[in-house]
Amino acid sequence: MIGEVRNGTDRIIVYVAGRRCGLATTREGDQKSLSIHVLDAWPKGGTQGAADLPNGPYSHVSANGSGGTWASLSCGKDAMVVKFWSPNVSKELKHRGSLDVIKPTSAERSVSVVVGEKGVREKVRAALRSQS
Repeated sequence: MIGEVRNGTDRIIVYVAGRRCGLATTREGDQKSLSIHVLDAWPKGGTQGAADLPNGPYSHVSANGSGGTWASLSCGKDAMVVKFWSPNVSKELKHRGSLDVIKPTSAERSVSVVVGEKGVREKVRAALRSQS
């Protein structure tokens, strides 16, 4: 486990397993049941995956969860990017670990999480903000 973000009753967990990136979400009161769980491998070489963000390339995977939640995971060798959408997303997010959280504005229902070393997170976070 690299880190986690708490959004009200939603818990977003990011982790690595060898050369793979993982994302799991649980809901308070039901921690044993995952509402979303995705695992994706780093792209092989420089020819696979998308290079839409710094320190790429990235492979992409997404899934729908319970209660109208949705998450996507962009997996790279040096960084991970998670986008989490929930009808109950809050500006009062709590997080821990080697990650940065881009909190939603008042009209948004999504949060972005950037995982990696500090310098990498700064570059990726800046690119995500410029794409918004």
